[in-house]
Amino acid sequence: MTSSWGGLRRATPYAFTEQGVAMLPSVLNSPRAVQVNVEIMRAFVRLRRLLASYEELARQLAELERK
Repeated sequence: MTSSWGGLRRATPYAFTEQGVAMLPSVLNSPRAVQVNVEIMRAFVRLRRLLASYEELARQLAELERK
């Protein structure tokens, strides 16, 4: 497999992007695969919310430091 910059990939990835997970049902056509896909997408949503809350906290701390 080659990487996006043209070099050879040394190891296979251990993670999927959110877009890659969204494409899985088109390849894996089973009810179980679709259910697993839904759960993974929900995990991405929870992760995004968690990261957003940390960004808000960081913004508030920076504001307090400026004062």
